[in-house]
Amino acid sequence: MAKIKSTSKSPRYDALRADSTRLGERNDCTVVSVAATTGVAYGVAHAQLAHYGRKPGRGAPLYVIANALKALGFKIENVPAEYFIRRYPKGKQDKSQVTTHQPERFPGAWEDGHNYILLTSGYRHAVGIVNGENVDWTRGRAMRVAEIWRIVRA
Repeated sequence: MAKIKSTSKSPRYDALRADSTRLGERNDCTVVSVAATTGVAYGVAHAQLAHYGRKPGRGAPLYVIANALKALGFKIENVPAEYFIRRYPKGKQDKSQVTTHQPERFPGAWEDGHNYILLTSGYRHAVGIVNGENVDWTRGRAMRVAEIWRIVRA
């Protein structure tokens, strides 16, 4: 397979990272993904995740993310990888897994007006996808996705 084209980070991600830096944060992919997919300010997402148990400079357990999303007025719908894979162009529907670079490679399958949080293998990273745009440092990188959450207003 051809090498994945390296791409720059999105302006939306850069803005969220600037807010993160002002708060002295790190390891805050859950905060960035919640802020990006819900449209709330970084500080609001940060406060909600902290309220439900996220420690500064640490990742957050899935139940903490889910509780924060609920408090912000959103719910999670689990989406199987096949939902996207079957929408890929002909000849590319043989994929068995979704990776973090596929929204860029197959934008037609991901630009559906919805926002998603991709949880990578081992649940070590959360990636915000906003109407097909990867709002994360993983743009251009192929990290395997273990779970896909559609974020919808409750």
